[in-house]
Amino acid sequence: MHASIRDAVGGTMALVQSSPAMWSSALLSNALIFLIGSPILVAGLSLSGIVPAFLLGTFTWRAFGPAGFLFVVTYFVILAIEGGTTVMVRRVVVVARVPLQGESTSD
Repeated sequence: MHASIRDAVGGTMALVQSSPAMWSSALLSNALIFLIGSPILVAGLSLSGIVPAFLLGTFTWRAFGPAGFLFVVTYFVILAIEGGTTVMVRRVVVVARVPLQGESTSD
């Protein structure tokens, strides 16, 4: 039993680490990443956003391998953090009633 699990994990790791990346390795690695990150993905994306994200991840892994995939993921994480920061700043501005640049101060 343990040997078969070890063989399955070893085969999976060999497939994911294959160079150049194959379609099967791209699909498997992206599926594993989506499975592990599903709580974050479900909270941040709708179903119509998850499908293109999965396809983008699969195509990116296939075309550029793990390094390219990591670059694209980092890019989107930075955009998400920046976007969340922008939303928080706008909420603070609305609550504090501070006029934004170009807005009139007279009501």
